[in-house]
Amino acid sequence: MSGGFRSYFDRNVPSIAIHSLFDKYDIRRAGKLDEREMKSFLEEALGLDFHQSEIYFFLLDKDGDQRISYEEFKDWLRSGERFQRLDDRSKFERVCMAYEYFKTFDTDNSGTLDRGQFELMMKYLGYHHLNMDKIFAKMNRHNNGKLSFWEFMIWLNWAPIE
Repeated sequence: MSGGFRSYFDRNVPSIAIHSLFDKYDIRRAGKLDEREMKSFLEEALGLDFHQSEIYFFLLDKDGDQRISYEEFKDWLRSGERFQRLDDRSKFERVCMAYEYFKTFDTDNSGTLDRGQFELMMKYLGYHHLNMDKIFAKMNRHNNGKLSFWEFMIWLNWAPIE
């Protein structure tokens, strides 16, 4: 999967080249890639299928605003990640399972879980006796009152902590 795209993921690629690539897909010139724009990049430029690009979009959207900022885009390209979650089938299946749980409890389709949605999911998963306020506060790394899929993946220990 990642063999032909090493140049995109090279830590030494100049920022101007990354910005040029970002700008190419920022069709609306909003300074952030919406889901359609980012998935276009993932599918057209990198060859991901629809399901893979959908999951990667949510993995890259660290703050849960349903847009990929230039910083999120640049950090990912320089992270050295190179689709490790896709190359390892068992890892990708776990990510898919986590994504399905997350989306099931994201009942307002916001791309995030609020405190109530989070508690429902945790109870569904069998975590009845935990201090939900404390766990939610710890997971909510952006302190915005909602959990992104990325924050959820960090809690599961399936995403790198930065």
